Amino acid sequence: MKTQYETHLIEKDLARAEKNSYKERYRSRSCSPRRDDRAETDQSNLARVLKKINRRLDDLERRNKGYRRSPSSSESGETSEAWSECSAHHLASPPASQREPSVVREVSAPLEKDILNILGEDDNTEKSFSDPIQPELASRWIKILHSGLSEEAKKELVKKYLPPENCSELNPPKMNIEVIKAVPENTIRRDTRLSNLQGQVGAATSAVAWLITDMLKQGEGVNIKYVECLNDIGRLLSDVHYSESVSRRELLALNINKDLKDTLT
Repeated sequence: MKTQYETHLIEKDLARAEKNSYKERYRSRSCSPRRDDRAETDQSNLARVLKKINRRLDDLERRNKGYRRSPSSSESGETSEAWSECSAHHLASPPASQREPSVVREVSAPLEKDILNILGEDDNTEKSFSDPIQPELASRWIKILHSGLSEEAKKELVKKYLPPENCSELNPPKMNIEVIKAVPENTIRRDTRLSNLQGQVGAATSAVAWLITDMLKQGEGVNIKYVECLNDIGRLLSDVHYSESVSRRELLALNINKDLKDTLT
């Protein structure tokens, strides 16, 4: 900063000298002096400016030598060390706006059940997926989910797992002949598709029911965990079967012939 300041003073002196030179010329022209007097005035002004510039340069040179000189006393050494540490600290540490947020250490110790009950349920712990299944099984089921089964495969599986004798409700309900005559053909086609889907759900429920029955025959050696899982599957499939029956009834009620509606109901 001092060197820039001294340079600024030199430039200022040069500007002042040039200004004075213009003033002298203006005065010389207004008073009509001789050319020799004007030359002497200009030379004297330039000489004064050069002397000032030389003095400024000498001061700058002496100061630069003083800065470059290595410290000889312990006090100067301590001062330089303190300055270097201070500057290093300011250079190393970014401003507060750019600093990364401090990391809060998490407590890894698990809490007791009584404390967890007091805190209540954590909604963020709800899982969207369960544990992975066998890769070969997953790949085959994903293919069916994307492309579906062929008609022949569906028919074979439905015939393979017939409804139990004491649970015939797993069969899809059949449409009465009177209702068939009272609804349009497109409604019949839609009902047929829903009936076939309901038959697949009934076959899947029958297969689960057969497996649970076979496991319960084992008596004490039965795995309760597996029985519970299979029973949950059967309950969900039974609810889907019921929902399809409701959808079929609503579809027929909306499309039935109004003239025959009162008669059928």
